[in-house]
Amino acid sequence: MQFGNLNNLFKGIGLPVNNQKGMALIATLIFVFVISTMGIALLTMTGNETKLSVLQKNSTDAFYLADSGTERAISWMEKQGAPPSSIPPPLDGSADIEGMGGGYYNVTISPPSSGTEVFNKIYTITCIGHAGYSNSRRTIETKIRVQSFAGFAYFSDEEKDQYGSTIWFRTGDVIDGKLHTNDLIHVSGTPHFLGEVSTHEDEIDYMENYYTRLDGNGEIEHNHPNFDEIFQSDETTYGLTLAAGTIDLPQNREISGTEYARSLENISLGPSYSSADVSTKNVYIPRSGNNVNGGIYINGDVEELILGTDAEPGGNSKISIKQNIGTYSSPNYVITEIITDEVFRSTQVTKYDIIGNVIEDPINYNGISNGVLYVGGEVKDLQGDDSDGGLQGKLTIAASGDITIGGDILYSDRIDNDIDFSSEDADLSLVNDSLGLVSEGDIIVERNAKGSDGSDDIEIDAILMAIGTSFTYEDYTDLMKGTLKIFGAFIQERRGPVGTFNSSSGYKVSGFTKDYHYDQRMASTDPDIPSMIPPYFPTTGNYDKISWREIN
Repeated sequence: MQFGNLNNLFKGIGLPVNNQKGMALIATLIFVFVISTMGIALLTMTGNETKLSVLQKNSTDAFYLADSGTERAISWMEKQGAPPSSIPPPLDGSADIEGMGGGYYNVTISPPSSGTEVFNKIYTITCIGHAGYSNSRRTIETKIRVQSFAGFAYFSDEEKDQYGSTIWFRTGDVIDGKLHTNDLIHVSGTPHFLGEVSTHEDEIDYMENYYTRLDGNGEIEHNHPNFDEIFQSDETTYGLTLAAGTIDLPQNREISGTEYARSLENISLGPSYSSADVSTKNVYIPRSGNNVNGGIYINGDVEELILGTDAEPGGNSKISIKQNIGTYSSPNYVITEIITDEVFRSTQVTKYDIIGNVIEDPINYNGISNGVLYVGGEVKDLQGDDSDGGLQGKLTIAASGDITIGGDILYSDRIDNDIDFSSEDADLSLVNDSLGLVSEGDIIVERNAKGSDGSDDIEIDAILMAIGTSFTYEDYTDLMKGTLKIFGAFIQERRGPVGTFNSSSGYKVSGFTKDYHYDQRMASTDPDIPSMIPPYFPTTGNYDKISWREIN
């Protein structure tokens, strides 16, 4: 350092360089300058950090406001009698809604607009949260879909048979989808629940002396050594939700009854029918002029209903309906054949007598069914086996009476592609068919039902809903049958038996051996893929979140 130059500088400003007091003053001034500079910098940094902290808090508050607004919108949706077609203020985004802490949010519920969204009943909720003096904004977009009962692999209101006896989930049972019951779950041995399990009750009943229950803090406690093997889902901590609340089955008016606009009967009839159209035993195709505008409506019992195709492989859907339009003592059977061409969007109806003579020339209509076939009565024999061609397309069959299954019911694509649904390698993308069976009574496998190969093994590809009582085998206590393979789901008021077993040995005593597989296509949450849920299949009134994202 050039001290001479520094001395000249001090002299230039009048400071005594040889005076110790002068030097001390200089050192003090320098020290004060440095400390002041550091203090100002520290205060500036503290101010910035405080400001940043406030901005971060405001941003977090805005996020929570957006999230709470989304939940409020979903709650409003679930309180509606049916999925709304229009949204009232302020949930249409027309006004801001005051939130906690002086913030507010703006929420917009957008009904389905595109073809896929309409088919899948997908609503979009966009919610913007605002918080703080800086008006921090966070935007959340959530897509929700009406929750269908088809989303459950297994659902029941009661876990006892018609005589009040307990029905057990036991070793060998595998439920590979979501399960809910409004009753107590009874477990014997080590069944496997691969999907999320929920029950209205606050405990699980074991045949062995174990417990699974809620403790005083509402947390699950258990002492079963194989608990993790039984409840395998990773959707929640335990794969199990106790005290989950009640989900009500549809009421009869949601199936039959023209006074309820969204009943399956009304949906099948369409908007243009007259009472004269449905006053006698008949098969009616709702239409306006020559254009189909409803489903298929059948007044009276059906003796036989066959699901098939008019050619194999890859033919058009052919539904054959046999009715007795006479009396029990003097029967007069008429067979109505309905062929649907989805490519050319046309429907052909032909009527035959019992020996196959044409009694009404074919009638061709423009357009195709909306996918709902309603029977105002009982279906006494429903089949769709290999020789028939199986079900082609998507269909929901609803009946005010029982539905009795007399043999295999197969999907046409499963037949054409020789798919084994019990195989882990089954390619479900090749299957574009789906069937829903909805009965106000029971769904029953007929006593002498035979499979396509003439054996005692039966396969049913369908989502089964029995709101009157249950799905069951007609002679489950007496006859020894083969294997009952189900590819679909069970929704029933009371769990119905299909066989009996020895509680000591575990061996079957009568009825069917169960081989059940959930149709995983029903659980798909991809909003861009058309839903495979059968048309207009009953819903729970709740909504599932299928996507969530924050928009910058």
